Amino acid sequence: MKTSERIINYIISHDQATGKELADFLGVTDRAVRKQLKSMLEKGELTKSGKPPLVYYSLNKEKKRLKISADDLAVNKKAREIIDRNFLYISPRGKRLEGWAGFSEWCARRSYDPIKKSEEYLKTYNKYESFRKDGYISGKRKMKSTFPQNLCLEDVFYSDFYSWEIFGKTKLGQLLLYAKQNQNKSMMKEIISKVDPIIEKIIKKYDISAIGYIPPSVKRDAIYEGVSKVA
Repeated sequence: MKTSERIINYIISHDQATGKELADFLGVTDRAVRKQLKSMLEKGELTKSGKPPLVYYSLNKEKKRLKISADDLAVNKKAREIIDRNFLYISPRGKRLEGWAGFSEWCARRSYDPIKKSEEYLKTYNKYESFRKDGYISGKRKMKSTFPQNLCLEDVFYSDFYSWEIFGKTKLGQLLLYAKQNQNKSMMKEIISKVDPIIEKIIKKYDISAIGYIPPSVKRDAIYEGVSKVA
């Protein structure tokens, strides 16, 4: 990816940036980034505001090229579809960004090239999806290898993995974490809407006649209220 595209992608995720921030992100000298920024200003791609030592660079909103989408960045089409459907980023301040917007923000904060990282994300996704059958994941093999002598369960099912290497928590993992931490009822309802169809599919397939709910180890009023509404 060109340096100018990396700068634009970073500014999209942060609204504005100083030369120092961009130099740190790109891993280049202040002199090198000033040269690049001067060129982009002359082309009308960027605007600047403030006075030294605090000068901020923003995208020129009158320029048609303002919106840098996954298409503009030549992202693998399949990778983009998977990311748009599955990626969720929640910032330290609680800002929720889904799909490519969340992925580019996540990459920018870690100084990753989003193109290369999207390819890596696709490979990781495919690896974990290979465990999924009929829309859910069986944990029986893992359980048997962990407890070879004492396994009394017929099977264990998961709707998704909680986290992956490198990319951290999955979309469902993020929702679970923040719903629990913040007692967020809307997130709990969102989780229920994702898990319900999977539970119903398993009930029909295995002809299950009864269901038991296991309460959390720490009492959480919002969780109990959510369960009572869907039970």
